[in-house]
Amino acid sequence: MRIGKKLKAHRGQGLSKQEFQQLTNTKDELLSCNNFLSTNTIGVLFIITINPKKISAKTTLFDLINEYSTIPQKQEILVTMHTVFRVVDMKHPSSNSRRWKIKLMLKDDKDSQLAVLSRRMKEEIDDKGWYRMGK
Repeated sequence: MRIGKKLKAHRGQGLSKQEFQQLTNTKDELLSCNNFLSTNTIGVLFIITINPKKISAKTTLFDLINEYSTIPQKQEILVTMHTVFRVVDMKHPSSNSRRWKIKLMLKDDKDSQLAVLSRRMKEEIDDKGWYRMGK
């Protein structure tokens, strides 16, 4: 990883009303997306804080991809699918704006809530198939 300082990344996104409602109930919770679905119902600007000093070298979840981009001055950051973020804050900046600002912080496996979730998911995945079917 070539990044040493804390980064802020921005991602504009449209969410359906249902997705947005679910997101509004997640402040201080974890969020992981397998992709960002684009709709035009509610505008959201994700402001993502990435602190490379808190990210495990084993689980590099992002990287600057300037040298591979056709527009290197764009300073694009690629974040892998299923990366986990903590929802830090949500604000509707003004009454005449349809765009919300949602602050996310990139998490790593040292986060206690994420560790509990990961352990639980591993237990469920490791269960015998017949046992899971009987639940």
